[in-house]
Amino acid sequence: MRSTDRFNALKIPVNYVAIHKKIVGLEGLSARVIQAGIDPTIVKQPDGKISALQFKQFLELSLEMYSGVEPLSIAIASNLDFSSHGLLGFSALSARNLAEVLTLLSEYTKIIMPIVEFDLGEEGVDTHLSCFVDPNLGLAKALMTEISLMIAPPLFGYLSEKVTLKKVMFEHHQQSDLDHYETYFDCKVEFGQPKSAIVLESSQKSITMRHWNPEAAKALKAQLQGTKSECSNENIWSDLVSDRLILQLSNGESYSRDSIASLLHLSPRTLARRLEKEGTNYLNLLDLVRKEAALNAVTNSRQSITEIANDLGFSDPQVFARSFKRWTGTTATDFRRIKREIK
Repeated sequence: MRSTDRFNALKIPVNYVAIHKKIVGLEGLSARVIQAGIDPTIVKQPDGKISALQFKQFLELSLEMYSGVEPLSIAIASNLDFSSHGLLGFSALSARNLAEVLTLLSEYTKIIMPIVEFDLGEEGVDTHLSCFVDPNLGLAKALMTEISLMIAPPLFGYLSEKVTLKKVMFEHHQQSDLDHYETYFDCKVEFGQPKSAIVLESSQKSITMRHWNPEAAKALKAQLQGTKSECSNENIWSDLVSDRLILQLSNGESYSRDSIASLLHLSPRTLARRLEKEGTNYLNLLDLVRKEAALNAVTNSRQSITEIANDLGFSDPQVFARSFKRWTGTTATDFRRIKREIK
């Protein structure tokens, strides 16, 4: 399944829409819901869900119609609490310490909000909680990125000691007054950075949660793991990489692993790790994309075999010939002849 098809099939908890009632009132919420093609009765259902496309349209309408002084992301995040995030929120509240909270966010966020994913990493003495939002969200991607990182400070409020952030980074460019962001996060905020992330000293991860409950934490995590297992067939990163490879090859642009990682705003190492979790790697995906493109071109185009090989990044025709035989058990020339005879 390609990334756009996968995106359209994703389901978003409707409570992330209902929260806007506190910002624009019932009448304003109803207008946005109807314009976004959302059934108003679903918004009233505690466990209701809408499509990712409907959620995208709702966020874009909200951006267009918003007239508040503070950024819309802050207005939304200020009305969220741990219960807004369902099972994940209650699990984080019951966790032992900050380290467990960050791990929960990185491992289970996408089963609650499938268009968002966190990556937890160490850089020197610092811990980075990096955020990736599905690029299919379009104009609303920056808004969702800000909201996603803004859920951290309220959760940190349940710690036994105050957490001091070093800085917060956003990959998109600044769109509102910087003071609003730095007041919200209580630290330096930078836009136009290589990635979106919260940065804090790793030593703070041992700070305990005030409501740590070992039994509840174990039971809630087991539920999260069970839900994650049910969603394990969603190869999000494989689809995104495949789409990028197709685009880069068709445009004659670089399709190296480093180039693809950069386009997805990831380090090559992080991309490799995420693909490994989905049971694949960059070379396997490149091979599959080339195979699909080669079979289509040999069957349907008038290009010579050499031209097809060049378009797919094979500098040596013999390497393409060996690959094609591995894919089909025959040569490209014979494959084309057989297909045309069938037609």
